[in-house]
Amino acid sequence: MIPSLRRGTASIRRRCQHSGLRATFSAMSVLEIKQELSRMSKRERQELHAYLIRLKHETPEWKKAAATRVAEMQKGRGISPAELQARISGR
Repeated sequence: MIPSLRRGTASIRRRCQHSGLRATFSAMSVLEIKQELSRMSKRERQELHAYLIRLKHETPEWKKAAATRVAEMQKGRGISPAELQARISGR
């Protein structure tokens, strides 16, 4: 875990343990999270970004959408490299 987040979660755990609550990031306000993020190094922010993407990819919604896309590709409904290039160029 990212050191600065580790410190933050440790303090949250201590506060929550005293109050009998389960420790979660929801114990931090959005402002506190943003402030913590602003103190992170670029490397730490990249690690956090990768972690958030991984969390997204573990959701049932994302898995279902990915499975649908794979099934469509397997049915031959993919696009050719030329069509992909045309779509990218059209932006």
